[in-house]
Amino acid sequence: TTMAIFAGGTNTGGGQLSTTNRYQHADHTVTMGTALSAVRSVHSGGGVSGHALFAGNSSSSTLTTDRYTYASAVVASGGTLTAGRVESVQFGNGTYSFLTGGYASGAVQTGLTSTDRINIANAAVVANSNMSQGRRGAGAICISTYGIVSSGYSDGNYFLSSEKYTYSAGTYAAGTAITSTARTRIFGAGNTTVGILAGGLVGTNFRTDTDKYTYASSAYASSTALSISRARGGSASSSPGNF
Repeated sequence: TTMAIFAGGTNTGGGQLSTTNRYQHADHTVTMGTALSAVRSVHSGGGVSGHALFAGNSSSSTLTTDRYTYASAVVASGGTLTAGRVESVQFGNGTYSFLTGGYASGAVQTGLTSTDRINIANAAVVANSNMSQGRRGAGAICISTYGIVSSGYSDGNYFLSSEKYTYSAGTYAAGTAITSTARTRIFGAGNTTVGILAGGLVGTNFRTDTDKYTYASSAYASSTALSISRARGGSASSSPGNF
């Protein structure tokens, strides 16, 4: 709970980055961290207390993962993904991270259904249950017992639907639909009470929409719009306890 890691991304001129920044919550200072093992953009990041995981790239041929240890600032190569994916999304608990959706290079219109389960302790990767719907750029939120993957895009369609992954069962089931706008490249954040999906993209239009999911009632409701339209892409971030 002491820091967040911002890793990879692109900069002016379109160059892809492997560098990281460490943001200290206590005093709001930013320092350089240890570089990732590979340049990564349009990738996925997630973390729990102790470690962060970064996976994917703007090229779906990148199957590597990186495991960042907060205490030592050491980056170690993790397991190999079962499928390369761009615009994937990550959720998880204190034991596993789940990397799902996205698209493969050469098939950018088609969202993937596949999911990789990454062990937080050793970054080992195994194939896991598939979503019922392929989704690129979906939003994800989670608590200790389940994760929600919502909206996204595939083959000309934007989805309001969600899929709920229960960790104990290891499977997806239909979840509650979002109530605002179906979109792609959505930000996800939250705590143990609510999850927030924010921003996104529809065609070339950037969005300010937010959707608030209340875990106690398992329901979405439209929430306060962002002050600036924005969509997920570029760098990935990780803060302990939040995917």
